[in-house]
Amino acid sequence: MTINLSPQELQQANSYAEKIDLNNNAVIMQYAAPVQKRITAFSAQALEIAAGNASTEAVSIINQLIEKITAFAEPRKGFLGLSRKTSEDWREEYHSISDDIKQLSLQLESLQFQLYKDMGLYQQMTQRNRSARQELMLYLQAGKTRLETAQKLELPMMEARYNDSLAPQDQLRLTGYQGQVAQFQKRLQDLQVTKIISDQFEAQLDLMYQTAHSLSEKLQTTITHTIPLWQNQVSIALGLDRIKQARQVDQAMHQIELSDPAERIAKLSDELLQDMDHKKTELTELSPTDD
Repeated sequence: MTINLSPQELQQANSYAEKIDLNNNAVIMQYAAPVQKRITAFSAQALEIAAGNASTEAVSIINQLIEKITAFAEPRKGFLGLSRKTSEDWREEYHSISDDIKQLSLQLESLQFQLYKDMGLYQQMTQRNRSARQELMLYLQAGKTRLETAQKLELPMMEARYNDSLAPQDQLRLTGYQGQVAQFQKRLQDLQVTKIISDQFEAQLDLMYQTAHSLSEKLQTTITHTIPLWQNQVSIALGLDRIKQARQVDQAMHQIELSDPAERIAKLSDELLQDMDHKKTELTELSPTDD
């Protein structure tokens, strides 16, 4: 069992080791129990956060958004196959899904805020876990020192003193203390497992943080780029169609109207004069002739 401590922490652990009473069963059972409980509580809290499914929900909403935008961009299916969308088609489809996309966008913003909160919490939990693990390592070092003292000094001295004793109480003292030392050794092994849990927990927190960070960036891109770009493309499509319609109207007006008003008046005057000459001819033909 390798424990890395600073010289100051090592001195603190050695000082604490001297205070561990292996004759007290309660001391052995509760050794480092508070810090052990804190570490296990962190794991439960992380599990509760992960069960919130903020990341899963965000991915689901992004997929819904992509499906709607993709469906909007596809050409319509007609009786004889695919056909281009008219401006009215664009407008109808835009109005039908714009509210959905706005709602999805609001949900993405809410989830992004939740992911930011989760990331901050992951960082806090990482620091708290590291602090608790460092405290646990002090307990482990102190326990290791105390166990070595018991195994290498105290037990050999007691064995040399009581093995040859015929007094039953001496044998009870020896076997009792051997049992206490063995129990303390198991307690240290249990704490070592807790340290492994703490190490794994920090790796898990780092993975959860990186996942939330990556997803929050995707949400930011979707909110600030994908949706506005889609709206801009729809606006361009509608604008180009209006320009096309305006040109068609302009061409039609040129076909039915003359460009020069003076030319139009002259044409009307010619038509009137021609009509008057025609009427004079008809009157001449109808008037009686001299015999």
